[in-house]
Amino acid sequence: MDVWVTQDCFIIMEYALFTFIVHATCVYEIGGTQIILRNCKLFLAAILTYFLLSGTQQISYVYMMIYPETYWPEALRALTCIHRAASLFYYFSTKRTALTLSDPRYYAENIDWIAEQLSNK
Repeated sequence: MDVWVTQDCFIIMEYALFTFIVHATCVYEIGGTQIILRNCKLFLAAILTYFLLSGTQQISYVYMMIYPETYWPEALRALTCIHRAASLFYYFSTKRTALTLSDPRYYAENIDWIAEQLSNK
């Protein structure tokens, strides 16, 4: 059970770190938050989905430990498969977002690039 709490804490810390990184960019300071969020929508959807699936799976396991007469392995097996499939999506989007936010254009005062991105709404 400690592993589950640790996993959830790291997911929350990852979201907090993402928020801090976004706030540290020059694009955010200028007011171009939509540029960053347009490129990171996949990550935000993936982290929310993965966190909710992890919590649901953990609650299911705890419920089965508390009430052992409850028998629903098919639903739990399906939830586990969906959770593992979502984990691929989550790790892919995390890597993609890290590469996106490591782009130096977000940190340098590249006014021409920011103006071009703002006009491409």
